[in-house]
Amino acid sequence: MNKPLTLVSLLLLLGGCATTPQTVYLYPDVAVTGSDVGKGKTVALTVTDARANKVLGYRTTRLDKDSVIVTDSDIAKVAQERIYEGLKKYGFNVNVGSGDAPVLLKVEVQALEYSAPTGSWTGGIRTSAKLKAYVKNGLTTYENSYEVTNNETVVIPPSQGKNEELINKTLADVLQNLLKDQKLIALLAKQS
Repeated sequence: MNKPLTLVSLLLLLGGCATTPQTVYLYPDVAVTGSDVGKGKTVALTVTDARANKVLGYRTTRLDKDSVIVTDSDIAKVAQERIYEGLKKYGFNVNVGSGDAPVLLKVEVQALEYSAPTGSWTGGIRTSAKLKAYVKNGLTTYENSYEVTNNETVVIPPSQGKNEELINKTLADVLQNLLKDQKLIALLAKQS
């Protein structure tokens, strides 16, 4: 075999192994079927980012700066926009940030994570998200947590676009679970 060709092939292969940091854009697609359950009732909505670590995860098991995945999107703002849109589709009038209204929905983004537990070459990708919601309507309160974990089998390390898709799907799933919580929606709509 031709030694210069083998050396070039080996260098190209090793160059393909290098990882670079990824910055993903958050745009979760949350589907909510419209209804009039809210009947124009005003809800004060507050969403905060309570994640202990602002890094979403790592593309390899090495956990080094070259395999890090981060976002420059404001996760609290993105979640707030999707929850706002969902509540509007349910017929609520939503005020953002006014925490002293008679009907209040506070949401904490507690986790949005990405991991490659089996390494970067073959195996799987795990994405997970967790929200905590607190509702107050008059003297009645309700609290619930929503968690989603999605696993994806891969043969080669996913591209930035694929990682962005996986992370956004998980964020959309957890937001959708919150918006489909019938107890939460019923308490928001309850006449106090």
